[in-house]
Amino acid sequence: MTVYMVAQVQVLDPERWERYKEIASREITRHGGRYLTRGARPEVEEADWNQPEDLQINIAAFPSLRQAHA
Repeated sequence: MTVYMVAQVQVLDPERWERYKEIASREITRHGGRYLTRGARPEVEEADWNQPEDLQINIAAFPSLRQAHA
């Protein structure tokens, strides 16, 4: 069963964020995952949601919960 990891990220330090992205991408791939979206900006169609300008949404899919936890 496919498992999805959704991360809402506010980037406070762009330099460290670039380093983190390299590490995270490598580890997600190593455990069988793949990004569905990375660095997406939320677009609110309904509701009143005041999001920070630097907010990003990342979604990764894994083949199993075990691999996602790894």
